[in-house]
Amino acid sequence: MDPFWGWASAAAEAHSLEGKQTSMMRPATTARWATGGAALALACAAGFGTAQAATMTVAHPSFPVLSNVPYAPLAGVSAASATNAWAVGRDDGSVLTEHWNGSSWTQVGIPAGPCDVFESSCQFTGVSTDAAGDAVAVGNAVLNDNGWVPAALAYQWSAGAWHAMTVPSSINYMSLAHVKVFSAANALAVGAGSGSSGNFAVVTHWDGTAWTQTATPFTFTLGLTINAISATSPGDVWIGGKQQSSGYHNRVVHSVLEHFNGSAWSDITLPDDSGVLDVAAASPTSVWVLTGDGSVLNWNGSAWSVSAAFNGGKALVAVSATDVWVGGIFVNSTLSVAHYNGSSWTTASAPAGIDSITSGAALPTGSFWFAGLQWPPNGDTAPAVLAGNG
Repeated sequence: MDPFWGWASAAAEAHSLEGKQTSMMRPATTARWATGGAALALACAAGFGTAQAATMTVAHPSFPVLSNVPYAPLAGVSAASATNAWAVGRDDGSVLTEHWNGSSWTQVGIPAGPCDVFESSCQFTGVSTDAAGDAVAVGNAVLNDNGWVPAALAYQWSAGAWHAMTVPSSINYMSLAHVKVFSAANALAVGAGSGSSGNFAVVTHWDGTAWTQTATPFTFTLGLTINAISATSPGDVWIGGKQQSSGYHNRVVHSVLEHFNGSAWSDITLPDDSGVLDVAAASPTSVWVLTGDGSVLNWNGSAWSVSAAFNGGKALVAVSATDVWVGGIFVNSTLSVAHYNGSSWTTASAPAGIDSITSGAALPTGSFWFAGLQWPPNGDTAPAVLAGNG
């Protein structure tokens, strides 16, 4: 029996804790909510109400400066609690891991290894924590090892340190793009692969000892990227991405959304075919999807609907069916965040200090986080995290 089906069918674990709380290591900037209904085109009956006040701050975690023009964006964020969070990305050609302890950010290095070899290039693209504080970070690398060798990366945080996880040779570069951790012995990483019969979603399970790749019943004729994973339990898993033809003219794009119910995968048809950028499952009957054209889709357990349409949007988090956040939208050319309270959407401008959002997370307490980057005037690219409380 494939171990993936074994661990998933037996699971009925607690809901995901995906989030982070932040504060400034440099002076914090704050913003208050402003109603943004005029800037949005709603695609359903949900209207705009008066926005509730919420405070947002931007933090800039410190990082090692490795070049004359540093490039250190964050790609993933997750938290076990308000005092135990991780953000990951890259620092020029090295991986970047930042830890939040409730009052400050600290850069934490990984053990010496192939990423330290001159001209190797490594990055983390996703991170996830469980309720106990264990974490897994995944990504990819091009290693300088008697020639350029593409590779998948996986590291686990346990016992106060990062540990390299052995990745089988069958798991190729870009195959571990995003990860969901249920426990120290139960995690799921996803990405995209290609073969003679077409492109396919890569699903890989960690059982506490080894990664095991599991086949899915889907192949895709167009280029495939897997952009997100979300789950309420190992028996309720969603992965989303995009099919896209090559070239710039007459490009063909399709949405990809797959669901695992504990025993089988299903291919989900969405009312939007611009590609899936992010997925956030608050419960089995409240699932939210952000698409490439800025639409926010909602699954209520029986049907999909279009909840809103924004200008842009990069990251999505759902605390509950009545507490949903979208980061990376633009309102009057200003980077902004949108919030759904169960009946209406409102928007607020992001505080100064964050110029692009790449990922988001939230805790059941209602705190939310969006990770990304800042482009200071000197040309550097610095890590940035926006934090707020609804």
